[in-house]
Amino acid sequence: MSKTAGRRVKLLEPLGKGGFGAVFLAEVRSPGGLVQRMAVKLLSAEMEQHAEIAARARDEARLMSQLNHDNVVKIYGLTQLGGRWVVLMEYVEGADADSLSRASLRTTGQPIPLGIALRLGEATAGALHAAWTTVSPQTGRPLKVVHRDIKPANLLLSRGGAVKVLDFGVARAEFDREVYTSSAQFGTARFMAPERWIYGEAGPASDVYSLGVTLWELATGLRFERPALAPAPFEEALDDRMAALRTSLGASHGAHVEALSALLRSCLAYERTDRPEAAAFEDRLSALAEGVPGNLRRYARETLPSLLEARREALRQDPDLAQLSGSVWLEGPVDEPSGPPADAAVHPRLPDAGATFALDPPTAATSPSDGPPARGRVWLWTLLLLATVVGTALVMVPQSAPEPIGQAGEPEVVVAPPAAPSATPVQVVTASEAPDDAASRRGEDPAPATQPSTTAPEVVVQAAPDLQPEVEAQPEPDVALQTVSLRVLADPTEGHLVHASGVTAVRDDVVLEAGKTHEARFEGTDWSERCELAVEPTHARIRVTKGQGCWLE
Repeated sequence: MSKTAGRRVKLLEPLGKGGFGAVFLAEVRSPGGLVQRMAVKLLSAEMEQHAEIAARARDEARLMSQLNHDNVVKIYGLTQLGGRWVVLMEYVEGADADSLSRASLRTTGQPIPLGIALRLGEATAGALHAAWTTVSPQTGRPLKVVHRDIKPANLLLSRGGAVKVLDFGVARAEFDREVYTSSAQFGTARFMAPERWIYGEAGPASDVYSLGVTLWELATGLRFERPALAPAPFEEALDDRMAALRTSLGASHGAHVEALSALLRSCLAYERTDRPEAAAFEDRLSALAEGVPGNLRRYARETLPSLLEARREALRQDPDLAQLSGSVWLEGPVDEPSGPPADAAVHPRLPDAGATFALDPPTAATSPSDGPPARGRVWLWTLLLLATVVGTALVMVPQSAPEPIGQAGEPEVVVAPPAAPSATPVQVVTASEAPDDAASRRGEDPAPATQPSTTAPEVVVQAAPDLQPEVEAQPEPDVALQTVSLRVLADPTEGHLVHASGVTAVRDDVVLEAGKTHEARFEGTDWSERCELAVEPTHARIRVTKGQGCWLE
């Protein structure tokens, strides 16, 4: 089957940036002339080096592509641009509920209107029910998705008043995935249900608990601190939370306050079996919202423009994002990337703004069934045939290391059952790397590909070199690496440490080699800190404080 040109993706402007990467608004042109506006989620080059994080991002795309619900962002593709995996998603211009809540408290001194909070919760409960019950087109069984990180920052309100649940990157579900969840607890501490802390178990009831905390925070404008993990003190803490809810809402909402208090109390029950299912939660929120004024579309029209413009202006000031804005990328094959043609220039760095960066351009034919082979492959297979005729002599005589032949990216010629020729994908370096750094990282000097001769090359059988007596290699002495187990602590108590070995949650232990400096990044809910950890055997803890950095104790 012949390969066709991929889509042409132009990054128009950044929509957001986090510790794991960035999201751009993009213009996507398909070979058939179809032009679409999409959001492109791009992992940072640093995060691409963490295999688990990169695999989790791809799993998120595969999972969300199986969910077809109005309150879940639609996925249009999982592909590669410039050697990086990217996700092509539905473009939804909007702001998350956490930003809406902060803006309301800042400008009015009040939380967002109760009717808006109820309708945000209703849509989210519907999405959770769909995520748990949607039948996978791959297996024919329910996906049983557990989001595990429901919170205001993961609920998006669009300009048109639509609600979208974001960030299924740490979700648990029953589908084929690249990376499976370890015993680490993913989520944000104060939104996690008791059973997640006590038993390490997450299910649909734990998502209901997280949504209950989310609604309480949106309705009160306060922070829900995690109650003690024992039944009696837990219930006492809930009494205090419901009293704060009634105080915050006041007498203006009358009986609706008591109805909401009773509903949230059931969703925040200590025992998971005492909580309602997501579908029942949705129905009760819908009934409650009918008596409380609130129109999501009107609210979005009134509040979003200033928030979106402020965010857009802040993103424009980011030099890394500015370099990518306006660049054009050509989508390349994922499973069998092809190398550039002989006369194509290989870009050793990210494109400048406004430049077109050709990635993995299509080749003529990739297998005998695709049509006449390219000239490079004709003489390659001719060489193999001649080598086979020479036969035993060529196999038995020791040879020096073969020189590169043919087009850039062609495999070495070996006398054996030949594998299908493969190509080396175009290498891309990040904006912070110079072209020479990229060549050094690849372990080669950039050089133009050579044009092969149209005649069959001469086969040379080398004489066996003089044999030298073998010298028995002396085993290298074993060097015992000293490692240190370090407890990760953070203030506020949430988030995770991203390091070379993977991801470690707060209050978990990470094992690092002593006598070395390790680079890491701590990711909180809406903050991050870069860490340089010079680990010594005497250290026992990594402590991270928002706005102050990281240090070892």
